[in-house]
Amino acid sequence: MNKIFPSSILIIRLSSIGDVLLTTPLIRILKNYYPDSRIDFMTTKINFDLLKFNPNINILIEYDKSLSINEILKFKDNIIKESNYDLIIDLQNNLRSKILTSAVQAHVYKFNKRRLYKIKLVYFKYKVKDYLQIPDLYVNSLNELSILPDGLGLEFWLKKDLKNKTYPFKEILTSNILKIAIAPGAHHFTKRWTKEKYIELCKELVNKYYSNISLIGGSEDEKLCQEICDSVGTNCQTFAGKISLLDSAEIINDSDLTITNDTSIMHISAARQVPTVAIFGSTIPEFGFSPYMVNNRIVQNDMKCRPCTHIGKKKCPKGHFNCMNTIEVNAVMEAVQSIIE
Repeated sequence: MNKIFPSSILIIRLSSIGDVLLTTPLIRILKNYYPDSRIDFMTTKINFDLLKFNPNINILIEYDKSLSINEILKFKDNIIKESNYDLIIDLQNNLRSKILTSAVQAHVYKFNKRRLYKIKLVYFKYKVKDYLQIPDLYVNSLNELSILPDGLGLEFWLKKDLKNKTYPFKEILTSNILKIAIAPGAHHFTKRWTKEKYIELCKELVNKYYSNISLIGGSEDEKLCQEICDSVGTNCQTFAGKISLLDSAEIINDSDLTITNDTSIMHISAARQVPTVAIFGSTIPEFGFSPYMVNNRIVQNDMKCRPCTHIGKKKCPKGHFNCMNTIEVNAVMEAVQSIIE
C-alpha cells in the first residue's frame, strides 16, 4: 500500500470534541504525504466548528448518531460507496464505523483502541514509564504506509488563520495584565476539581497577578461558572453557555494561559499553542490524552485507586473523591507560576 498514492481519503471520527481535535496532526501529515489527494472527514454536526476552517480537509460529512442499522447501511451506500474512496481510516472503530466500512472497495485502516492496555491501567493499576499520546497512536494506525508523526501539534483553525496564511495566528499581547481562560467544568463529575477551590484559585490569581479571568464551558457549565464568577467578583467574567465553540477558541487564543480539567478545552488550548495547566483527577495522562505538543503543567496526586476510569464517572467509586479533594490551590498556583516564569 505504501507504493500507492490514494486520490481520495476518508477519515472517520464521530465523537467527541477532544478526540476529533486529536486527529488533526494525522490530517496534516496525510496532506503532506499526499498533497494531491482529496481528504474528507466524517463526524457529527457538533464537531464541525473544529474543522470548519481546516485547509487540509475538502469535505466535512455529517453523520447522524440516531440512525438505525438499516439507515446506516443506506447512508454507507449513498455516501461512502458512491464516493469510491481509495483509503478509509476508521479512528472511531466501533459498531457504527464497522458497518460504515464493511464491504467497501477501499483499503481500510482501523485505530487500535488498546482495550487490554486500558484494563491493565484501570483494574490492575499497571505502571507505565513511557507512553504514546493519542495523536501519535492515530498516526501509527498507518504504519504499513510508512507514515510517521511530524513532531508538530494539534490544529484548530480560526478564520483569521486562513486570512493571515499562518497557523496558529496569534497577535503579540502587549497588555501587562495577565489574561487567563479557565474551564472549571467537565462532562463527568470525577474529572471536576471542586467549585470552592476554583473560587479560591481565581481570587489568588487576581490578587497576585491582577489577572483578567474568562470562564468558559458549555451550557451544562453555565451555573457553575456563574457561581464562581459571583464569588470572585472583580476581574472575572463568564462566557459558559453563551458563546460558540469557535468563540471559546478565540478567547483561549487571546489568553496568556489556560487552566482546565481533563476536558476538550485542554485540547483546544493545546491546538492554539496556549500554555496550559491541566488538573487530573480520576483519569491519568498515561491514557494518552495529556496536553499535546504545548507548554504545559499537569497537576495530580498519586492515589492507589487512580485511575478508576479512562473517561470519567458520575461519582467517586470509593466515596471520598480524594483524587480531586487533595489537590490544593497552592499546587495549581505553583504550576501557573512555573509557566509564567
